[in-house]
Amino acid sequence: MNIHTHYLKIFLTLIIGITIIMTKAQDKNFVDSLDRVVLKAATDTGVIGAYGDLFLAYIHTEPQKALGYAEKGLTFSKEKKRDKSVSRFLNNIGYYYQLQGKMSKALDYYEKSLQIKKETGNKKGAAMTLVNIGNLYYEATDLEHALNYFLDALELFDQLEDQRGRAYCLNNVGTIYEEQKNYTKALDFYKHSLKIKRKIKDKPGTVRCLVNIGIIFTHFSDFDKALKMFNEAIVIAEEKQDKVLLYLSYRNMGETCMKMKKNKEAATYLEKALDNATGLDALDEIHDLYESIIENYTQTEDYRNAYNYQAEYIKLHDSIFSSQYNENIKLEKSKHEKEIAGLNKNIGEISEKMTAIKFLFAFTSLLIFLLVLFYFQKYLKRKNKCK
Repeated sequence: MNIHTHYLKIFLTLIIGITIIMTKAQDKNFVDSLDRVVLKAATDTGVIGAYGDLFLAYIHTEPQKALGYAEKGLTFSKEKKRDKSVSRFLNNIGYYYQLQGKMSKALDYYEKSLQIKKETGNKKGAAMTLVNIGNLYYEATDLEHALNYFLDALELFDQLEDQRGRAYCLNNVGTIYEEQKNYTKALDFYKHSLKIKRKIKDKPGTVRCLVNIGIIFTHFSDFDKALKMFNEAIVIAEEKQDKVLLYLSYRNMGETCMKMKKNKEAATYLEKALDNATGLDALDEIHDLYESIIENYTQTEDYRNAYNYQAEYIKLHDSIFSSQYNENIKLEKSKHEKEIAGLNKNIGEISEKMTAIKFLFAFTSLLIFLLVLFYFQKYLKRKNKCK
């Protein structure tokens, strides 16, 4: 199992405080107050700050609106010659396009932002943008480019002595080496990341590093060391009562026990992982867990339990497939509705033009008729006078 692709993408974020801003965005008064700041702000800084906050407030709920605020912020910052803010809004727009899956556009904005940050000596901003570009390449499965950008970002974080940034980059580099099956290098970077995360007391980060290191040990078939890592992760995760961390720790512990043919222990840990995944309503994770649980019961020839979970697996599989199918149908229907609306609009426009042409033709015909009638009457009068 490779959890890194999933969890690296979760941490694709521009600014650490985005979760706080998104929570505030649920409060309409908060958003309204930001709108008022834009209208009434006494300083340029206030306006720029409001545009930035509005972007963050809307980016995951109404991305198109968020883009509008970022573009307004960019225009305003350029007018006021605020290079730092210009680079910030370029970064935001890049993030918008990244979420839309438009990688080339995202890259274009990120690189423009990076250029300004380098020119203005903004090392921390440059490091963050390098991370964003690295994540972009990672999503595109271009591991070599992603690795280079993460290493460049790591170098800047080292110069800044930014421990949190260093730990994050070390973990990302470790993930890439793991995907390239260079497990020795991956282990080295994960260990460095773990050391920093413990030092700065980042407990969630510590759990994830422990799990990553445990998985590397399973690649080496050093299952005892893997279990030690997962055990330590479980202790911290239980202390935090974080369902995501508990799911991660229990699942890896269970699957490792299964590889060691410790099927009874494996069943216990996999069931605990399932409880936490169910609490998160994480359907894809539950779906994958059913596969591991079925395999574990099959190994011990407990076919009754294997059959029961197989039935649940099929039910969930059909539900996920049906949900995805319905989403695709809705998407296609939406596309067709837009096409029909577009056609209707065109038909309406053509109809209006035809009506106008008909009216013009009728008016012109009437005018010609009246002119002919007028000259004919004049002709008759002249003819009568001659008689």
